[in-house]
Amino acid sequence: SGNIAIVGADNEGTGDKSTGAAYIFERDSSGTWTEIQQLVASDAKKYANFGNSVDITDGLAIVGAINGENTEGKKVGTAYIFERDNSGSWTERQKIQASDAQENDQFSHSLAITNDLAIVAAINENTGGKEAGAVYIFERDSSGTWTEKQKLVASDAQGYARFGNSVAIRDHVALAGAINA
Repeated sequence: SGNIAIVGADNEGTGDKSTGAAYIFERDSSGTWTEIQQLVASDAKKYANFGNSVDITDGLAIVGAINGENTEGKKVGTAYIFERDNSGSWTERQKIQASDAQENDQFSHSLAITNDLAIVAAINENTGGKEAGAVYIFERDSSGTWTEKQKLVASDAQGYARFGNSVAIRDHVALAGAINA
């Protein structure tokens, strides 16, 4: 996004610290990219795969943890939203999960963020058939809170289609691919 980039490293760490990370890079006026900050989840868990998917735009970053846990300890998948402050530091603002999360849905397999909207895919979600997939739209309100606004499934959903294998969002238009449709 302009002179800022994000790179995920979902197996970052060693031993019991293999939780994942994401790295923010900034390009200077000479064109040189420099790492400026490492991002980690506030609730980092071993093998959560934080950094499996990343996106960045206009002072916002979103980082997926495909095996992130819910409050019951089930690996449902999680996305974390970070915001850049006036000093240039990135801070985790919110952890988001699907309202109907189930274990192994792989929420955050792919994701994207733009302004006040985010799209997050759960490619193993089962509403349209076994592992048919679903995508979730989140919106940021005036207080800065991100809330799930809509769940989308393919109109021709079928098992193992993995709807949401790739996603994009811009100007209130969302796209989702289904790798096996």
